[in-house]
Amino acid sequence: MNIIEKRFQSWIRLNRILVKTDHFKKRQSIKIYIKIILNEINLYSKNIFLLINKYLLKPSISVHLRIFYLKIQGDIHFLLSQTSISEKKLEHMHSSLNFYNQSLEICYHHAFYQLLLSITYNKALVLQFLFFFFLFI
Repeated sequence: MNIIEKRFQSWIRLNRILVKTDHFKKRQSIKIYIKIILNEINLYSKNIFLLINKYLLKPSISVHLRIFYLKIQGDIHFLLSQTSISEKKLEHMHSSLNFYNQSLEICYHHAFYQLLLSITYNKALVLQFLFFFFLFI
């Protein structure tokens, strides 16, 4: 996920530069580079989703790993919702919310109420879920 976050940060910086730039040729080159970064983000996220679904999310894995992989998928969809436009944005927002809900249901189903507050990635999951909820709803 680190590679996607780095591309996302580059996308944010380039959009800030694009807003401040007045020169036409510079704006065109920045727009081209933004498209390249968006294509890389989409390509890397598709590959990560494929790896997680094909090799990592097997029925025999532990509950902690299942929650972790669902959280990763939710995080990636959240980043994709930030970089997408209109219908794709809504699609990624709903997918992100769906993955966060699945991981929370697994936590509740397996009686991980105390773990929800003590394990680091579950703290991050709850914070991401709350941030997502208040940001988009």
